[in-house]
Amino acid sequence: MVTVCVRLSVAVALLCVASCVSRTDMFAGRYGGSLSLDATFAQDGILALDVGAVDNLDWTPQGLAVQADGRVLLAGRGGGAADRDFAVVRLREDGTLDSTFGTAGIAEVDLGYAYEVVESLRLQPDGKILVAGEVSSSATGGNEVGVARLLADGSPDTSFGTGDARIVDLLGGEDVVNGMVVLGDGRLRLCGHGWAVYPGSPDLVVYGLLADGALDTSFGSGGVLRIDFFGGDEFGGSCQPGGGDSVLVPGHGWGATGFAAVLARVLADGTLDAAFDDGSTGMPGRATLDITGQGAGCDAVVRQPDGAILCAGNTQTGGDSDSLLARFLPTGALDTSFGTGGWVTFDLGCDDVFQTVVLLPDGRIAAAGERTNAAGDQDFSLAVLTSAGALDADAGTNVDQAGVFRFDVTPGQDDGARSLVLDSQGRLLAFGSTTDGTTNNFAVLRLLL
Repeated sequence: MVTVCVRLSVAVALLCVASCVSRTDMFAGRYGGSLSLDATFAQDGILALDVGAVDNLDWTPQGLAVQADGRVLLAGRGGGAADRDFAVVRLREDGTLDSTFGTAGIAEVDLGYAYEVVESLRLQPDGKILVAGEVSSSATGGNEVGVARLLADGSPDTSFGTGDARIVDLLGGEDVVNGMVVLGDGRLRLCGHGWAVYPGSPDLVVYGLLADGALDTSFGSGGVLRIDFFGGDEFGGSCQPGGGDSVLVPGHGWGATGFAAVLARVLADGTLDAAFDDGSTGMPGRATLDITGQGAGCDAVVRQPDGAILCAGNTQTGGDSDSLLARFLPTGALDTSFGTGGWVTFDLGCDDVFQTVVLLPDGRIAAAGERTNAAGDQDFSLAVLTSAGALDADAGTNVDQAGVFRFDVTPGQDDGARSLVLDSQGRLLAFGSTTDGTTNNFAVLRLLL
């Protein structure tokens, strides 16, 4: 059953005030301010939709894509409490469900496991839709990586993998995928972290598949590359293209004094790029940001046209987290012209973090994530920055910091952004989660710049 409700924006500089019949929903909307609200999207700017699962969303850092015609794809989890499936939703450009896709706008793929969730969605140039995530027979672990491909109408692509999906379990322990990159020839790179023995210490992991879903045995060691930084726990973020057929793999790595932000560049054959080296650790192919007295991590990256790499994440001091943005040169060294010594932190509220970053058409930077408000629940946070890493005062605000925006999708409950995407008209969509106090559900904002 699909439930729809409407949330109204009462003023440009005020928070959204919500009224709906159900809060167990997927939210899609546009917000005002200098980032203006587009009232032609859905009803009065915001759409809420429940696709029927107990949780429509996990972390899902790459569950959003926009087609060239403006239609929006969202991915996460569908099905019911006992059998949760991959789910993909398509909206028309006006925010209504696209009835030509799947069943009434929703396509579900059952990979044969009780617990399935999409973490990454990617569009191919031919219009086919790739989704990757975790599958398990148990709610408490035993994750494997699941990959499926849909045709443009939401039906399974039977030419892919074993009929409509490919299950990958190469480490023999626990596998998590947080991102996917499609190379120029159609081959796939799935990125995350995994345990050869669980419990134990995870490493960053990259899997290689061919365009038809078969294992790419020419990649790494039998189709998989494990990346170790410090010998401790390492957790992967969402990977992105690194130029050519290379892949940028961010994450968090446990070092001698705590977690550091880590970044690796992986070549097409599954070897680390020796030309990428920050010179500080003696580990070619890898770069780190280890901030004295603070933990740090990198959840998302984007490559600039000049080859420099922006890394979005957080720092941790005591019990408080602040949003982090760093920039590395194409060589792997920190770009000291950015921020202070190559990185900058922002206190956007209590316990805030960046989990996604994009380059805007004019060279500015948009980064988004979550922040805890004074009431103790989390909201979407979004910051617009100059190319040098300073908050952009010209972007406006709806809080007390220029260049910073806060979106309380479900008042009194936890919300957070996971992915930012620009559409073909330069509009910014922010995808993430909201909760009704019990379950996590989808949330999307579309912003006019």
